[in-house]
Amino acid sequence: MPGPPRPWAPVLPVVLLILVGLLGLRGAVAAPRWNGPLRPDSLIVGLALEAVLGVVLVWMIRRRARFLRAARFGGARPDVVSASSAAF
Repeated sequence: MPGPPRPWAPVLPVVLLILVGLLGLRGAVAAPRWNGPLRPDSLIVGLALEAVLGVVLVWMIRRRARFLRAARFGGARPDVVSASSAAF
C-alpha cells in the first residue's frame, strides 16, 4: 500500500540540481560588471529593455482579458486551454 502523498517529491530533483549548479559556480564566476561596448549607452539600453518589458506586460494583460471575456460570453472554461486560444 502506498504511503501518504509527497507534494515536494517532484520538486526535489530540480532543487538539488540547482543547488549543485550554484555550488559548482561559486568559485568560477566573477562578480557581474557592466564593462562591455554599450557601457556609454547604458541609459538607452535600460530604457529599451523597460519598453520591451512594458509591451510584453500590456500584451499579456490584453491576452488574459480577451481570454476571460471569451470564457464568460463564449461558454469556454477558463481552466481549459484549447489550441486555438493558445495561439499567438
